[in-house]
Amino acid sequence: MEIIDLSQAHPYREDKIISHKKVKHTDGREYTQITYQQDSSFIRFIMKVAIGVFLSAYLLPAELYLVGCFVAGFIAAATQEKRKVKVLSTTSLEDHLWNRIRLAPSINQLFWRAKGEQPKIFLSLVPRQTMEDVLPVGSNGCAYLNTGKLVSTLGRTEDAILSTVVFELGNFAQRTAFNRVENRARSADEYAEETERVEFETMVIHHKAVSQAVLSNNWDPSMDKYQESLECWKNFAGFWRERKYHPHAESYREEWRKWHGDRAVVTA
Repeated sequence: MEIIDLSQAHPYREDKIISHKKVKHTDGREYTQITYQQDSSFIRFIMKVAIGVFLSAYLLPAELYLVGCFVAGFIAAATQEKRKVKVLSTTSLEDHLWNRIRLAPSINQLFWRAKGEQPKIFLSLVPRQTMEDVLPVGSNGCAYLNTGKLVSTLGRTEDAILSTVVFELGNFAQRTAFNRVENRARSADEYAEETERVEFETMVIHHKAVSQAVLSNNWDPSMDKYQESLECWKNFAGFWRERKYHPHAESYREEWRKWHGDRAVVTA
């Protein structure tokens, strides 16, 4: 099994991380075994489409040719081969992500700001299916503000996982603001709106920190995942118009109702 150095550029960074665990190697040392999922090559995909198009032209009437081309592309996409690659690392995946954070000044500054609000932050990388009943709709991570647990789900690339970690650090940095909303909100609607307001500010924090890391530390621009959305929304009012009836906002209303029961129901 291959041993890689996560501190260096490695060929698996763009592949999805499926799982990671501690293992004992035959050399007697303990390693982190990381399982990556690799999709088959783009060239192989094009070849499948080309063969399908050729057969469509040969076997189908002319009026059904375009339909055949579409079906060929669909079948090629659906049958894309995926293989799992297992590699070993002397560094744990969590430690590797913390190291990347420490090496980027703008992200490291956010980390210490978050630690100022919750000194006990620790990272937990888990398969998404184990968190589906806990995570807000559409979310790939969660910050447990009172315990310090920071969750980021697997099944994504290293950069995508790290981008979520940075976002949740932003939520930890706003622990006081979240607590203020929890203490002052008087209805499910108010709680949802004000909580989303804090998370909108977390998006701004994320964008400022990651955009600087893109420039100064060669982070991939895709990690700045809220840049275009913030340019579109301009401010919280624009964001809330789109988010007001989104399942994510509704999950906060349900959270309020779970705490307060019928007193949380507000009629228009």
